[in-house]
Amino acid sequence: LLAVWISNAATMSHVQQGMAVESVLRAAFTGPDPVMVMHKKQPGKGNDMPGSYKEGSPLFEREQRHLETVKRQAKIKDNPFEMESTTEMPEHPWVGDHFTTSCLDPLPPVSTTMQNVVVLAMVYFLVYTALAIARSVYHATGKEGLMRVMQGAATVVDVAPMLCVLYLAARVRAVQLGQGNPEKYSLPPIWMEAAMWIATCLLILQLVLVFAASAVSGRVASKESVLDATQYYPYGSMAYVMLTVLRFMAVFGVFLAAICVASGTVAMNPPASIWNGSEVPLSAAVECIISLVFQY
Repeated sequence: LLAVWISNAATMSHVQQGMAVESVLRAAFTGPDPVMVMHKKQPGKGNDMPGSYKEGSPLFEREQRHLETVKRQAKIKDNPFEMESTTEMPEHPWVGDHFTTSCLDPLPPVSTTMQNVVVLAMVYFLVYTALAIARSVYHATGKEGLMRVMQGAATVVDVAPMLCVLYLAARVRAVQLGQGNPEKYSLPPIWMEAAMWIATCLLILQLVLVFAASAVSGRVASKESVLDATQYYPYGSMAYVMLTVLRFMAVFGVFLAAICVASGTVAMNPPASIWNGSEVPLSAAVECIISLVFQY
């Protein structure tokens, strides 16, 4: 039709040309007759109701697959920890066959390392936030009592970041030896986890002693020396002796617990089922962390 219209366009009237163009467009954009599709549906069920298509209907199988998916998702939502593991993660060259899990497996509990890191981070930021507020109060009113107390407390928590880094180094070593699943092989050992909690609790105990001594004596510690008990009590008094003993015990307890964590990180035994008794060298990063922590 297009060829005929082009060849006869010069001899055709405008009406004939328009009819020819309409015929060309109709032939180009009009497809074959549509195929009639019959759907069989259950009486009384609309399109938005499940199970509306009868067996044999073109959409019956698709609807059934959709219903199975909805039921499975509802079961997972109601009982997320009772589903069987069916889909495992692909193996990776750096993991091997020692670490397999599923998207339906329950999440492992928060490790002792992360619990201690969270506690120390909260204490650190709370103390320094309170110190910033105390400084604002001092600049506004000229009273430095609260600021002096918080300066002493800030000196106590200055070691908290180093403890966090040491704990994370121990966790990194445990993850390395356990090939991504240290809890399965009880890494790090329970005595190392106990040492982490001891160091964290003794650090908080030092804060309590700083605040208690300031409240009881009415005097505050200078920021130059937190362990200088003369800032609280006169020499020779029983309160001075008790405070000095308790604070030095807490300080050395933190150092002793940190030494236990560091030595446990170095001496952590690799699981025989993974490494077959071979030695796993300590990474340079962990060695440098331990060295820098104790230099600090």
